[in-house]
Amino acid sequence: MQSKSTFVGLLSVNYLTAAYCHRQLTIGTHEKRSSEMTPPDLAPETIEIYKTALETINAAHIPFLIGGGLAFQRYTNHPRNFHDLDIFCKAGDYPKILQLLEEVGFSTLIQDEKWIAKASKGEAEIDFLFSTPNNVQTVDDSWFERGQKGELFDVPILYLGPEELLWAKIYVQDANKFDGPDVYNLMLSLGDSLDWKNILSRMEADWEVLLAAIINYRFVFPRWRNQVPEWLMSELVDRLQRQLSMPVPEDNICRGPLLSRTNYTYAIHKGGFIV
Repeated sequence: MQSKSTFVGLLSVNYLTAAYCHRQLTIGTHEKRSSEMTPPDLAPETIEIYKTALETINAAHIPFLIGGGLAFQRYTNHPRNFHDLDIFCKAGDYPKILQLLEEVGFSTLIQDEKWIAKASKGEAEIDFLFSTPNNVQTVDDSWFERGQKGELFDVPILYLGPEELLWAKIYVQDANKFDGPDVYNLMLSLGDSLDWKNILSRMEADWEVLLAAIINYRFVFPRWRNQVPEWLMSELVDRLQRQLSMPVPEDNICRGPLLSRTNYTYAIHKGGFIV
């Protein structure tokens, strides 16, 4: 009979083996997996509607990127329930896209002209995103330079680059929608292949948000905390140490709306905070 210590040791070895195998399966999956993807459980007629939309935009030579759950699944191999299609485009292009889709039978609406419009037909629903609710991440030409080639519904497309996907998700911290787990899984799957200098440059003014996400990632996946490069941790911790010796801001600021449009409303109104 095995001793308790031997049994615990075997459990530890099996756990580490399983974690290592998961890590090897997820690391760099955007390079190893097929570039073609079709979400499951979609009716053939719905697939054709999505295909028509993508082909219509392609035919007009308007650049766009596929994001959301499909991009996340591509980079991590984590399956996602498919509800709608997230398409990122430039703000100057979405009116052209909506007009083109109306010509092929889609209904369209502009939910917020600062960041999102929608199109629908039958069971197919598409969100067109040209910024984010906090207006921090506005789509520009650099997003397309970093896009990843692939196919969706047998149509050639570009997926949102992993750095832009992480950057877009890291600010989603609402009580009803928190994308932290997606951020941590992206770090786990792609950490040592991500362009961290690009991510830091994107978040230069909001480096504390990046540091907080990395700290949470290190807690969730301690075995793989070195996926985040040492130079980045040193840089962010150094900034924190320097901040500790500096005076606090004079203005009574609340940056909460950068993370959630609703969760800090009470504090702002009752506490006299400046947004």
